[in-house]
Amino acid sequence: MSGKLRYKNRHSEPFPLDKVDEILHDLHKKNLIDTNEILTTGPSPFEQEVRKCILCTKRIELDYKNVRLLNQFISSKTGVMFQRESTGLCIPMYNRIKELIQRSRAFGKYILVKRDDNAS
Repeated sequence: MSGKLRYKNRHSEPFPLDKVDEILHDLHKKNLIDTNEILTTGPSPFEQEVRKCILCTKRIELDYKNVRLLNQFISSKTGVMFQRESTGLCIPMYNRIKELIQRSRAFGKYILVKRDDNAS
Protein backbone atom coordinates (compact mmCIF):
# COMPACT_ATOMS: atom_id res chain seq x y z
CA MET A 1 0.00 0.00 0.00
CA SER A 2 1.39 3.36 -0.98
CA GLY A 3 1.49 6.42 1.24
CA LYS A 4 -2.16 7.35 0.61
CA LEU A 5 -4.29 8.17 3.61
CA ARG A 6 -7.44 6.17 4.02
CA TYR A 7 -10.52 7.24 5.90
CA LYS A 8 -11.24 5.14 8.93
CA ASN A 9 -14.65 5.28 10.54
CA ARG A 10 -14.03 5.40 14.27
CA HIS A 11 -17.60 6.17 15.26
CA SER A 12 -20.08 3.42 14.58
CA GLU A 13 -22.79 5.21 16.59
CA PRO A 14 -24.41 8.57 15.78
CA PHE A 15 -22.96 11.70 17.30
CA PRO A 16 -24.22 12.04 20.91
CA LEU A 17 -26.54 14.99 21.58
CA ASP A 18 -24.91 15.87 24.91
CA LYS A 19 -21.67 16.48 23.00
CA VAL A 20 -23.54 18.86 20.68
CA ASP A 21 -24.84 20.87 23.64
CA GLU A 22 -21.36 20.99 25.13
CA ILE A 23 -19.81 22.23 21.87
CA LEU A 24 -22.52 24.87 21.40
CA HIS A 25 -22.05 26.06 24.98
CA ASP A 26 -18.28 26.41 24.43
CA LEU A 27 -18.81 28.34 21.21
CA HIS A 28 -21.24 30.67 22.97
CA LYS A 29 -18.71 31.32 25.75
CA LYS A 30 -16.14 32.33 23.14
CA ASN A 31 -18.76 34.66 21.55
CA LEU A 32 -18.48 32.82 18.25
CA ILE A 33 -22.21 32.17 18.02
CA ASP A 34 -25.38 33.60 19.49
CA THR A 35 -27.60 31.04 21.21
CA ASN A 36 -30.73 32.85 20.02
CA GLU A 37 -29.80 31.99 16.42
CA ILE A 38 -29.49 28.28 17.10
CA LEU A 39 -32.39 26.30 15.67
CA THR A 40 -34.06 23.90 18.03
CA THR A 41 -34.67 20.35 17.01
CA GLY A 42 -38.25 19.92 15.92
CA PRO A 43 -40.24 18.14 13.28
CA SER A 44 -38.49 17.84 9.97
CA PRO A 45 -39.82 20.27 7.36
CA PHE A 46 -39.16 17.62 4.71
CA GLU A 47 -41.20 14.92 6.41
CA GLN A 48 -44.38 14.25 4.51
CA GLU A 49 -47.72 13.92 6.19
CA VAL A 50 -48.89 10.34 6.50
CA ARG A 51 -51.88 9.86 4.22
CA LYS A 52 -54.51 7.48 5.46
CA CYS A 53 -56.86 5.41 3.38
CA ILE A 54 -60.51 6.50 3.51
CA LEU A 55 -61.68 2.93 4.00
CA CYS A 56 -59.28 2.40 6.91
CA THR A 57 -60.07 5.70 8.65
CA LYS A 58 -63.86 5.25 8.41
CA ARG A 59 -63.61 1.49 9.08
CA ILE A 60 -65.93 0.65 6.21
CA GLU A 61 -66.85 -3.01 5.91
CA LEU A 62 -66.16 -4.38 2.46
CA ASP A 63 -68.43 -6.92 0.81
CA TYR A 64 -68.77 -8.15 -2.75
CA LYS A 65 -72.54 -7.54 -2.54
CA ASN A 66 -72.07 -3.81 -1.96
CA VAL A 67 -72.01 -2.90 -5.65
CA ARG A 68 -72.59 0.78 -4.95
CA LEU A 69 -69.34 1.06 -3.04
CA LEU A 70 -67.36 -1.01 -5.55
CA ASN A 71 -68.76 1.06 -8.41
CA GLN A 72 -66.94 4.15 -7.07
CA PHE A 73 -63.59 2.57 -7.87
CA ILE A 74 -64.45 1.56 -11.44
CA SER A 75 -64.52 3.79 -14.51
CA SER A 76 -68.02 4.05 -15.98
CA LYS A 77 -66.66 4.44 -19.51
CA THR A 78 -64.09 1.67 -19.66
CA GLY A 79 -65.06 -0.61 -16.78
CA VAL A 80 -61.45 -0.65 -15.56
CA MET A 81 -60.56 -0.09 -11.93
CA PHE A 82 -58.93 3.27 -11.15
CA GLN A 83 -55.26 3.32 -10.12
CA ARG A 84 -54.36 3.24 -6.43
CA GLU A 85 -52.79 6.70 -6.59
CA SER A 86 -55.98 8.30 -7.91
CA THR A 87 -58.29 6.52 -5.46
CA GLY A 88 -56.10 7.21 -2.42
CA LEU A 89 -56.41 3.66 -1.11
CA CYS A 90 -53.69 1.86 0.81
CA ILE A 91 -52.17 -1.23 -0.77
CA PRO A 92 -54.09 -3.83 1.28
CA MET A 93 -57.44 -2.10 0.70
CA TYR A 94 -56.72 -1.64 -3.02
CA ASN A 95 -55.98 -5.36 -3.38
CA ARG A 96 -59.08 -6.22 -1.32
CA ILE A 97 -61.31 -4.01 -3.49
CA LYS A 98 -59.81 -5.60 -6.61
CA GLU A 99 -60.62 -9.09 -5.29
CA LEU A 100 -64.15 -8.07 -4.36
CA ILE A 101 -64.81 -6.60 -7.81
CA GLN A 102 -63.65 -9.85 -9.42
CA ARG A 103 -65.80 -11.88 -7.00
CA SER A 104 -68.80 -9.63 -7.61
CA ARG A 105 -68.44 -10.03 -11.36
CA ALA A 106 -68.06 -13.81 -11.01
CA PHE A 107 -71.23 -14.12 -8.91
CA GLY A 108 -73.19 -11.83 -11.23
CA LYS A 109 -73.73 -9.03 -8.72
CA TYR A 110 -71.77 -6.50 -10.74
CA ILE A 111 -72.47 -6.59 -14.45
CA LEU A 112 -70.06 -4.71 -16.65
CA VAL A 113 -72.08 -2.42 -18.90
CA LYS A 114 -70.15 -0.15 -21.22
CA ARG A 115 -71.85 3.05 -22.26
CA ASP A 116 -72.14 3.68 -25.95
CA ASP A 117 -71.79 7.45 -26.42
CA ASN A 118 -72.56 7.18 -30.14
CA ALA A 119 -75.99 5.64 -29.63
CA SER A 120 -78.95 7.90 -30.26
